[in-house]
Amino acid sequence: MKPRGSVSLLILSGLLLLIIPFNSSAQTGSVNALPGGTVPEESKDPVKITKGSKHSLFAGLGYGNNMIWLGSTISQNQPFAYGAVTYGFNNEFYATLSAVHLSDTDPFAAFFTGSLNYNHVFNSWFDISAGLYRYQVAPSLTDTLFGSFAFANFTMGFDWKLLYSKISAGGVFSYENQVFFQLRNSRYFQTPDF
Repeated sequence: MKPRGSVSLLILSGLLLLIIPFNSSAQTGSVNALPGGTVPEESKDPVKITKGSKHSLFAGLGYGNNMIWLGSTISQNQPFAYGAVTYGFNNEFYATLSAVHLSDTDPFAAFFTGSLNYNHVFNSWFDISAGLYRYQVAPSLTDTLFGSFAFANFTMGFDWKLLYSKISAGGVFSYENQVFFQLRNSRYFQTPDF
């Protein structure tokens, strides 16, 4: 079997990611800020205070011997490879695109995934998160793998000090739409050292 052009491109992209270093969001100093974003006087000297970029970029490649999704083997016990890139803004918003190659399948990218995620902590007792995800399968593989679908969720978290409650709502949008609601409670304790 002769190598395909897309395989060569994937290998070349992986090598470039490993060989060419890039600085996405480095910090040059470490300063603990007080509430309201102020910096204690003793921290201002001799450390130079700099702000990191609000933007971040992550990339990755991966390989595995069997892809299992929801308890079923997608790759039918065959190796798989993937590439992904994620853009982040302000440590709250993330957008990710990835492509997955399954061994012995044509086209080269069996399916693509895309996601948008947002997380925000309002204060010490309330936070939210939301996500929108899309799985796009190559049309020639929908009978072999699974059909394309979208998934969305929204979660609110409440910290009651002795109990942390999460209320989630979401849905899967495909041939048959399904929605879900979930309430989860977890207990934790806090000590001065832990």
